[in-house]
Amino acid sequence: MKRIGGFFLCGFLLLGATPALAQTSERRVDDLFHDGWYFKGSTRRDAEARIFGGNGTALVVDCKDNAPRVMVFFRDGAMPWNAVTTRNMVKLTFHFLKRGVTSWITSYFDKDSVQNVVGEQIASGMRGMAATIEHVNFIGPQASTIVSQLKTMDSVSAGADALGQPVTFDLKGAAPAIDHVLAICSSGPE
Repeated sequence: MKRIGGFFLCGFLLLGATPALAQTSERRVDDLFHDGWYFKGSTRRDAEARIFGGNGTALVVDCKDNAPRVMVFFRDGAMPWNAVTTRNMVKLTFHFLKRGVTSWITSYFDKDSVQNVVGEQIASGMRGMAATIEHVNFIGPQASTIVSQLKTMDSVSAGADALGQPVTFDLKGAAPAIDHVLAICSSGPE
C-alpha cells in the first residue's frame, strides 16, 4: 500500500509541475541551457547573439535587414492576450568598462566609456498596468557604435531614469557570438 501511495504522490507532483514547465517560454528554456553569450539561427531573420541577465533582462544583437540591431530588454515576461503596445523615443546611458591588467590590485587602470544613445522604447502590457515586456531598440549608426563597444569591453550597464534600475551584462565571450551575427547580417541568407 505504501508503494501505491508513493506512486500516486509522485504522479501528483509531476502533474503539478508539468503545467508550470509548459508555461515556460522559449527564452526561459534557452536561459537554462546557456550560460553567458550564445549564438543561434542561420538567416538574417533568426540570427542573434544573446545573453540573459537577472529578472527577465536580456541583451540581444540581431539583424535588421543587412545591418545590426541592438535590443536591451528591461522586462521580458509573458505577452497578455489583450496587450497594448506603446512606442517612445528614450535616451539610454551605456556605461562600458574595460578592466586593466592590474585591476585585481587597483581599479586605477580600468577604462570606462559612457555613451548616451537615443533608441525606440517598446512596451507591451495590459491597459493601466505595468508593462510585462519592455525593451529599447537601436538601429543604424547607434547600433554599430554600441556593437563595437560590446565586442571590446568587459561589461556594460544600460539604464534611463524612466526605466528604473539599470541592467548590467558581462561581455566575456560576446565578440565571437556578435561576429557570427554580423557575418550573417552583411552577407547571409534572408
